[in-house]
Amino acid sequence: MITGITCGARSSDNFLRVYDKKIEQNKANAPYFDLAQQSDSWIRIEGEFKQDAAHAILEDLNGKVQDEVSQKLIGYVVKRWLFTDSERKLNPLWQKLTDLANGERTIPPLILKLTDRLVQELKWFLVGGAAGIFYRIVQLFGKEGKDEFLCFIFEYVESHNRRKHYSIPSNMTQDLELIRTQHSNMKLINYYLNRTVAEIEKEKGLITPAQVMINPLKRTNQCDGCSLFIIFYFLKIIKDKIMKTKN
Repeated sequence: MITGITCGARSSDNFLRVYDKKIEQNKANAPYFDLAQQSDSWIRIEGEFKQDAAHAILEDLNGKVQDEVSQKLIGYVVKRWLFTDSERKLNPLWQKLTDLANGERTIPPLILKLTDRLVQELKWFLVGGAAGIFYRIVQLFGKEGKDEFLCFIFEYVESHNRRKHYSIPSNMTQDLELIRTQHSNMKLINYYLNRTVAEIEKEKGLITPAQVMINPLKRTNQCDGCSLFIIFYFLKIIKDKIMKTKN
């Protein structure tokens, strides 16, 4: 017997789950067993929104009163997913939800805030990316281990798109184009490093250290390509210095 349906992958940005809550809770050891016994029908509808849609929803709900929030939350779901019969007429339950939404049916587009992509990538690198790994390597293996690690990473990235080496992600070209567009007159790397450290220090005064670590990690999937590109050039400079020291 089918007791529920889902739309979309659980890991996708938009996911819908509709199921019979009465059947789920109609068990002696269920936390809402008494409520299930009293209910003639209990259908639960769960809509999940992530990434840009989630941010757009938060911005759209900002400053709204409770009744408006309720209407909009219902509207986001009935607009994103349509339940119809073979004649393309709305399912009775979906029609009632649509009426409850009272015209609030659209998730507005997210207004993107233009940020300095290079500085954001460097911030990820220094706060939530490779800097912590470098620190661990030094603590565990000392200076010699650090030098070997950096040389390995340099070779791994330099010989890209080869077996057992770094594979350039598909968004790399887009990332580089964006950075070059934002910085038509590229300055020395120290300029961007100083700006990045200044932003990190400023954020330390606004949010807790735990939040500083968490927030950059939320963008890991977006940052990996460009961050590794930055690492490549960082490590080239470091490797050259190491080789000169050894010689």
